[in-house]
Amino acid sequence: METGSFSIQMIYLAIFIAMLPMFSFLVLTFLKKALSQKLATLAASTLQGIALLGTIWLMFKVLQTNEPLQSSLDWFRISTNIFSLRFYIDRVTAIMFFIVNLISFLVHIFSLEYMKEDQQKIKYFAYLDLFTFSMLGILLTANLIAIYVFWELVGLSSYLLIGFWHEKQKARQAAKKAFILNRIGDAGFLIGIITLYLVFATLDLKSIEISWLQAIENNYHLLLLAGFGIFCGAIGKSAQLPLSSWLPDAMEGPTPVSALIHAATMVAAGVYLLFRCSFLFLPEIDLVIASVGITTAFVAALTALSQTDIKKVLAYSTVSQLGYMVAAIGVGAAESGMFHLFTHAFFKAGLFLSAGAVIHAIHQSAHKSNVHIDAQDMRFMGGMYKKMPLVAICFALCASALAGLPLFSGFLSKDAILLGMWQFAAQEAGTYLYWLIPTLGFATALITAYYSARQVFLVFGGKNGWRGNTKIWEYLPELNLQIKWPLIILAAFSLFVGFSLNPFDAQKSWISTSSFNLDHGQSTGHSTVIILSASLATLGIFSGWMVYQTESWSLRQLISKKSFV
Repeated sequence: METGSFSIQMIYLAIFIAMLPMFSFLVLTFLKKALSQKLATLAASTLQGIALLGTIWLMFKVLQTNEPLQSSLDWFRISTNIFSLRFYIDRVTAIMFFIVNLISFLVHIFSLEYMKEDQQKIKYFAYLDLFTFSMLGILLTANLIAIYVFWELVGLSSYLLIGFWHEKQKARQAAKKAFILNRIGDAGFLIGIITLYLVFATLDLKSIEISWLQAIENNYHLLLLAGFGIFCGAIGKSAQLPLSSWLPDAMEGPTPVSALIHAATMVAAGVYLLFRCSFLFLPEIDLVIASVGITTAFVAALTALSQTDIKKVLAYSTVSQLGYMVAAIGVGAAESGMFHLFTHAFFKAGLFLSAGAVIHAIHQSAHKSNVHIDAQDMRFMGGMYKKMPLVAICFALCASALAGLPLFSGFLSKDAILLGMWQFAAQEAGTYLYWLIPTLGFATALITAYYSARQVFLVFGGKNGWRGNTKIWEYLPELNLQIKWPLIILAAFSLFVGFSLNPFDAQKSWISTSSFNLDHGQSTGHSTVIILSASLATLGIFSGWMVYQTESWSLRQLISKKSFV
């Protein structure tokens, strides 16, 4: 354990970075009447920019170290038991710090324009900062009590932001639904924490990991309960079945909030917790995790096929991709799951902000033309690449990463997960049921590519272009740089070069070489997985093109008895 001056300096820097958004939240909350709206929102964005700069410095310094940076202090005492608060920063923590702060900063910049006309925007920016602080707190600590405190703060922040437009009944209902379903999962999380304390008399994750093997023999059933309880917490936060329905309803909040929730904060917390606690899970729990994850991935992908709301397609897509990450942890490919969390953060934030740009433009046009329209219904869109080509390009790049096309970041990380599933099934030679996991994984990849293509062509393409009111089309405005620059940055990170110079091998990525090992061994299956994954993604895109762009195929033809499908 590094306890030298360098370690202490980096930990202090990380604490300072985490406290910047908290300071912004306190200032905006208690001094909002003394600040003008413009000054307050610019100050919040500036402080988040400073936090991002500090995070970049922290990440480069931590990536150069060989050992995690750790420091602990006595927190409180109950009888003779001393509870310590451990700060823990390794390479994964540093990268997550960067992702959270970068996406939060881009959301702040985007929101300056998106929320310009909202009279409650100071409160909105304050809630964004509280959300960011809460997620950074989860990343910084290695004590389950402290994690649980920040875990609940994340839940509170999401409740406030999902229900931000509380004058709308749907927003109030969505916020309450998210809060209640997460409390159900968190009840299980609390039971898991209590069970671990009964066994180990400590809640420090590193101390538990050291004593884990010795405790299994005499506490097997208690440790099963503890592992399942921890997983319940992740089921709620990361919207897995049966607690997944809150996330699509969370679309009632402002669109930039959706980008933050779906990419870097709330739903990422569940996967991150599973990654940190992966050593806790006994084989039975691993199988439960893998089964729940892959079932969620498949069912949510199927549900996304029928959605007409531009944001709900992306919401069910997030549930599906989180299912991939959770399943990866269950099959023993936790590093691949975290890698997909990294890549997903960028392309999903890019998709949501691009969708936000479309919605914002349609809202403005509807206001100018005095026409009522559902600005999120894709059935009334089409041909929008003519009006906003940059947004169309950014959306298409991010959608290609989501679809898992070669040369995009999503292909690298999804390929690593599918390989982990394949090898998990191959090692379990006793039953063919284990092959259901990679089979559903590949089926989900095909469906994902199809609904990604469907959304791109419905919104930006189409054989006949715009399908809505002609007045809306005439008044569609030109977007400013505050909208465009975040999209460009996120689209750039959707390309493979942001993660690896080899577009077909995650093992050669800088993530693998600097943070954790993505090498699943030299067993057979890697080439097969690459070919299958790329072929299915291409088939899905091609089918979407034929159905929604050229309109050469119809859905009825695709599912008819004469069709090869």
